[in-house]
Amino acid sequence: INANGKGNWEGYSIDGRVVFMHDTASTGWGIYDDVNNRWMIYGVLGAQVELKYNNATKLATTSTGVSITGDLSLTGSLTGGSVPFARLTDTKYLFNMMGHNHGTYTDFNVIPDFGNWFITSTTNGPGVNSATQYYTWNIGLGANYPWTGSGSYGVQFALPRNVTSPYLCVRYRENNSLGGWQKISAGNADNATNSVDSTYAANARGNFKISGSYYIYNKETLQRDSGSGWTRFYGDTNGVALFN
Repeated sequence: INANGKGNWEGYSIDGRVVFMHDTASTGWGIYDDVNNRWMIYGVLGAQVELKYNNATKLATTSTGVSITGDLSLTGSLTGGSVPFARLTDTKYLFNMMGHNHGTYTDFNVIPDFGNWFITSTTNGPGVNSATQYYTWNIGLGANYPWTGSGSYGVQFALPRNVTSPYLCVRYRENNSLGGWQKISAGNADNATNSVDSTYAANARGNFKISGSYYIYNKETLQRDSGSGWTRFYGDTNGVALFN
């Protein structure tokens, strides 16, 4: 069936209100709002189709899928790929293995992106006290820096699951190169064993034993009876080592 047209366009008009037409000089076609002079649907033969709102494209098919401009409102479930879309918008999944099931990842080096993950293996992990499973977090510099590939930067934390004396480890990704794991140190507190709070009278004498490395703070004075007289040690607010 052929229809009359204007210029290169041919098609069918519904009383001058809506027109279905095709450009005979190209591959363009669509449904046109002849009242407001704008496209409602526009397509190219063998290529994209665009669905418009007030002449602005909101949904367009592409060679790889669909492009949506604006918000997407759902009343049902949207699934596809390895993770249902609904899980990525639900906080109980978003902060729980990023919507993936337990056991999905067994190698620290293949975690795909930023977020919260759980690793059921020690492969490329920090190796903390015989742990076999780890909670991990990947944190980045900003949306313009990916986790993997060229120009990727970030930091990865790992905490062992259910082990005695656990500690947190970290490693850095700099321009797609992963560094070695490091234990997050608490400074001198990592080596501390016992803390003693004692009060002594001025020039008090007595016997007490000191071993290990000690620091004196706040201008306190410690006196030790060396047997041949008094030996005085002074500390300051910066902490001065007395014995090593």
